[in-house]
Amino acid sequence: MSVAARDRGDAPRLIAHRGASWHAPENTIAATRTALRQGADGIELDVRVTACGTPVICHDESPERTTIGSGRESLSVRTRAVRSSNLEELQRLDAGAWFDSRFANERIPTLEQALAKIPANRDLFLEWKGPPDGIETLVELLLRARRERLRVLAFDLDSLRAITTLDPERRIRAHWLLRTEDRPAIDDLRDAACNFRFCGIGLGVTEKLDDPVGLGPDSASWIRAILDLRLEIAAWTVDESTTARTLIHQGVTTITTNRVDVLSAELT
Repeated sequence: MSVAARDRGDAPRLIAHRGASWHAPENTIAATRTALRQGADGIELDVRVTACGTPVICHDESPERTTIGSGRESLSVRTRAVRSSNLEELQRLDAGAWFDSRFANERIPTLEQALAKIPANRDLFLEWKGPPDGIETLVELLLRARRERLRVLAFDLDSLRAITTLDPERRIRAHWLLRTEDRPAIDDLRDAACNFRFCGIGLGVTEKLDDPVGLGPDSASWIRAILDLRLEIAAWTVDESTTARTLIHQGVTTITTNRVDVLSAELT
């Protein structure tokens, strides 16, 4: 059972990175349930497509890091790319016991299984991990689901353009993922937003003691310039309240974190 997202007044919306990945195995139903119990405003999950065309929740190219299994066949599936395995093979793997024995027998969920656990009033951020040639399946599923409060994020600009081509009404809001060290000039960002038709930025920050956001002394002006372009900004992955407060002061209203419970308490 989930609880209502907590009312934090002017505080940012807190998005649980891969679910409550500090407390439960990432990208599992258990992590999603835990994040909802903690009052997360939304859930961020990673999406790949299997060999049979089913969108599943998995961060890495292969499931080796986040699963265990026994036998030669299991090892083969764990070390093989998700897009080269079928759903039945993937869901035989244990996606929870590697984190803690309490989560034994968690499975790699399909996107449909994950969607069924996330209330419609919560934000949903999906990072697309594949190339553009598999994204049609994802977009079709999401449009059938008729969810609001939905963003799809990708580093690959061609994938973002494919989303907006398949969804001309922009019911799915596309975000370009950037790391602070790779940030483009504002003019280049404006051109990219026009050419690839994304409506927001997923900003990966580098948390440092002397530079909480990792953007240097002009971070506030760069963030303001993005907001002036009417682009959304969702910062990731922020676990320190000092960084969160800096981002809030600079105008960022959505923060993705592994520790919703901690930031929620410290920012209240």
